Amino acid sequence: MSVKNPVQNVLIIGADIYGKVISEIIRAEERHTIVGFLDDTPAKKNTSFCSLKILGDISQLTKIVEDYRIDLVYIGIGDGRARNKIAAKLIAQGVPLGSCIHPSSVVSPSARIGNGVIIDALCYVGPDVVIEDGVSIWPHCTISHNCIVGAFSSVMPSVTMAGHTKVPSLAKVKCGSVWPAHSLVASELQS
Repeated sequence: MSVKNPVQNVLIIGADIYGKVISEIIRAEERHTIVGFLDDTPAKKNTSFCSLKILGDISQLTKIVEDYRIDLVYIGIGDGRARNKIAAKLIAQGVPLGSCIHPSSVVSPSARIGNGVIIDALCYVGPDVVIEDGVSIWPHCTISHNCIVGAFSSVMPSVTMAGHTKVPSLAKVKCGSVWPAHSLVASELQS
């Protein structure tokens, strides 16, 4: 008999397109309740996004986590360096990072998925793949066996990586790129 994990209250940092993507994945997973968003944009104060209230800005994180009994926080920021900076603040405050995988994606049971990872729709993550903390994998990506994707990297839509490919931390892998087996993704780094 399988036991479902209890529903958790979650918060998303970033009320823009990437926050929307994360909210849609979380809703598709049907295992968490999204309490709301945090966003530092002054014009978004006291508004809503994706039918959810923007509860404040990141400076109010500790209070909002306590007041709303937040179990997990997702970082809805597309830029890897910004995700890394925010994740460091969350970890320092003892706030756990959530990871989400779109239900249409396939992830091997032997793959290791870090904290704060987002895997969008129609992706394949093969056996013994390592996806480090804070990685963002956009739709239609194939990451074959034994690949390593470094922390806070972004794998843009329709990327294909053959076995044993390595992506360094903070890399941004270009849309539609194809990497043969044993590649080291270095030329694709973007600031």
